[in-house]
Amino acid sequence: MTAFKRVAVLMGGRSAEREVSFSSGKGCAKALREEGFEVVEIDAKDRIE
Repeated sequence: MTAFKRVAVLMGGRSAEREVSFSSGKGCAKALREEGFEVVEIDAKDRIE
């Protein structure tokens, strides 16, 4: 079985909750990095339609 060590964290977006989502996403990304994961942070505002 392959152990995946790269994850993407989607955060932000276009809603009124953008800043909350961004803050939560940053916290998740930090925790994942501390556990040894390679994290790609994606601002959903720029990438999701």
